[in-house]
Amino acid sequence: MNNPLKKICFIVPDGVGIRNYLFSDLISQFDSNQTQFFLWHKLDPSVIKSIEELHGIQLKSEELISIPESLFPRVFREASVLARLKRNVEIDQNPATIRDWPTNQKSLKRKLLYKFAEIIAGSVSKYDNILWLESYSELLSKKSKAFSLALEFLKRTKPEIVFCTHQRSPDAAIALLAARSLGIKTITVIFSWDNLPKARLAVKADNYLVWSNYMKEELHHYYPEIKENQVIVTGTPQFNFYSEEKFFVSKEEFASKYGLDSSKKWICFSGDDEYTSPLDPYFLRDLALALKNEDGIQILFRPVPVSKYDRYQEVLNEFKNIVLISPLWKLSDNWSYSYPLYEDLGLLANVAKHCETVLNIGSTMALDFACFDKPAIYLNYLPDCDNPTSWDPHQIYQRQHFRSMDQLDAVCWVNQKEEIGTVVQKVLNSPNEICKDRLIWLNKIRKDFPQSTSTRMIFETIKSI
Repeated sequence: MNNPLKKICFIVPDGVGIRNYLFSDLISQFDSNQTQFFLWHKLDPSVIKSIEELHGIQLKSEELISIPESLFPRVFREASVLARLKRNVEIDQNPATIRDWPTNQKSLKRKLLYKFAEIIAGSVSKYDNILWLESYSELLSKKSKAFSLALEFLKRTKPEIVFCTHQRSPDAAIALLAARSLGIKTITVIFSWDNLPKARLAVKADNYLVWSNYMKEELHHYYPEIKENQVIVTGTPQFNFYSEEKFFVSKEEFASKYGLDSSKKWICFSGDDEYTSPLDPYFLRDLALALKNEDGIQILFRPVPVSKYDRYQEVLNEFKNIVLISPLWKLSDNWSYSYPLYEDLGLLANVAKHCETVLNIGSTMALDFACFDKPAIYLNYLPDCDNPTSWDPHQIYQRQHFRSMDQLDAVCWVNQKEEIGTVVQKVLNSPNEICKDRLIWLNKIRKDFPQSTSTRMIFETIKSI
């Protein structure tokens, strides 16, 4: 019989991993008498306390110290990212992929850094050269203070497995590099459905946990050096909370708490960050105008959790048919340090359950609503605005991850603002006659395990490793 796993170290490099891996029942799958958990993190002490109270355990924790990356490893790492993006453009025949390269740098130092990276990437002609760039960046990183501190932590705590909750973080990449150099087994998850085409697999690990067979094929497509047995389909805990009755209240109770009218039909407008959708307030205004004479409809506005909603305030003041439902997150000036409160799980679950549809610019919220078999509406037009802009929503939907829809009738499209009212009415009156493939799309992106939750799959995977 195998000895029980004694020590697991969770690397939590930012706040977004809390929801899926620390607020879920993953930790409670383990026998707390046989397993010791370490959190290597960038979290507020209050959230650690809430995790301990939630699971009835005590966690050993230590800050994952962020040390600015030295110039040369950063240059070679970014050069490898650009080289991969160029390769992805070629193998996918999708020019939109290159837009994930950050061209608008403000400081002179960052402009020079990315210029040097572009020069190096321009000399790359073979895939082996990309792998060399990544290996050389790792070699340089091993000389850093961050690597030395990571080694010291791991030698002191001696975990059997290091589990990383986000694959894009450079800080986590160095931590796992240290773990691999000590022979400690490492696991990372692919955090979201749009991550792989963007060439931001900063973390290299022994095993990669993915949402679905579709994502597993993507990983082999973009990273052929990763062996098939290293990639394990576990689903994602991201949507597990929608099947837990403890999070739900009645529509009447929810209405009473948030000043809503339970007799009306609710639709959700979910906000995006300013980079993704700089004209978001104009979309919200168009929606409010389209429905201003519809007395039986209320608009619930949920801003993107990781930023403030000041830019929407003028619209909120103007239209009384919009009810603000703020996410229950603790915000920081750096979005990586923002994190959800446990109560936000119930808030989001009830919004998705009680609203008839969600509108936004290409958000993952379409998948959240599909979990309740609710149609989503993607806005796909350029709204009238005060200042001319080069931003174009059509470019958003050209991104590679939207090709997961293929020929599926997965979401409803509004291609001009005059269509908003008509499309909303179709959704309200005939929800089963539109977006008929939304569940097919959902279960393509994240594998649905009818006999067990994804946290159980992750638990079994950790045990087997």
